[in-house]
Amino acid sequence: MDDWQAAWQPLRDLVGHDIDPPGVAFGPDRVEAGAIRRLTEVLELDCPLHHDEASARAHGWPGVIAPYTSVWSYVFAPVWQPGDPGAFPDGGRDALPRTSPMQTETFPAAPPTTHLFATNTSYEFRRPAHVGERVGITGRRLIACTPKATSVGRGAFVRVGRRFLTEDDEEICRAELEMYLYTPHPTDPTAPEGRHGRRARRAVAEGAAPTPACPLPMAAEVGDPIPGADFPLPVYRLVMAAGATRDLAPLHHNDGFARASGAPSMYANSLFLLGMWERALRDFIGPAGTILAVRDLRMARFAAAGSVVRVRGTVVRRQLAADRLVLEIELRSTVDDVLTVGPGLGVVALPRHIHDVHAVHAVQREGDART
Repeated sequence: MDDWQAAWQPLRDLVGHDIDPPGVAFGPDRVEAGAIRRLTEVLELDCPLHHDEASARAHGWPGVIAPYTSVWSYVFAPVWQPGDPGAFPDGGRDALPRTSPMQTETFPAAPPTTHLFATNTSYEFRRPAHVGERVGITGRRLIACTPKATSVGRGAFVRVGRRFLTEDDEEICRAELEMYLYTPHPTDPTAPEGRHGRRARRAVAEGAAPTPACPLPMAAEVGDPIPGADFPLPVYRLVMAAGATRDLAPLHHNDGFARASGAPSMYANSLFLLGMWERALRDFIGPAGTILAVRDLRMARFAAAGSVVRVRGTVVRRQLAADRLVLEIELRSTVDDVLTVGPGLGVVALPRHIHDVHAVHAVQREGDART
């Protein structure tokens, strides 16, 4: 083992242990309609559950719900709050604030690194967050630490598990997050944009490829495609996504910072990419369906500014019970027909009788009580 790999051994010795003090850290704000609107706006997620209270209640919810995958956005600590000193003591063009929840994550006993980005996430959902709730997150349990040199630098893939809770101590979601902590290789800031931006702009000008025909979700069989969705990524939209998800890491809105990290340019953040998968699932199942899990949102390549991300899915498992249909859908995102995210899995449920929208929620509650 090389010396740089051996430097990660103290952190590897903590695998299986909690690495944060016990307790739950609650986000600064309650879930509110404006934050939901800004996220659905950037995703073009046209589902009444996220903006129409009457429709949400008709589908068995107590009111408007947030997108399932937005849960992280409600637990990020603020960059500044009353009583703090100024957040930006340095007026430099690329200066960072004193504290940033996306840039200051540290791990005990880890060797020093300068950069990090998310590489893989998985979520198991009990339910989505509702308007008016305050969401908290538990500390990190270390699942794995794997030193590895990559094309962007040298460091380690670190995987942690966390739980999301309400103020009533109800668990709404469990997540595993893998990050790559690294120090980048030297880069050439004058390197050209590369083919991704050029081909993506041509794809927008020529029109997106037609979506393959897809059956209604209740009739879907193994091997059937779902319609999917396309997401052009101009800089404007990346900035919207950074604000809507609260992932303000400069990698996602600053070309110079992104290039210094080893990326070709600024690129879509993982919460935006995760929301793209939710949009594709929701477009398929409609408001009567529920999302049970999104697994292995694995980052294969950067989804850079100027590209078009295409999300597609295929039904890989169908399980019909007396009261609901559960579908497992393999999801993948591509740019220029090259895999960028995935393949991963979305797990969704629909009431056996599609008009009985309360059936799925009742089954979920019973299952939660048993576990």
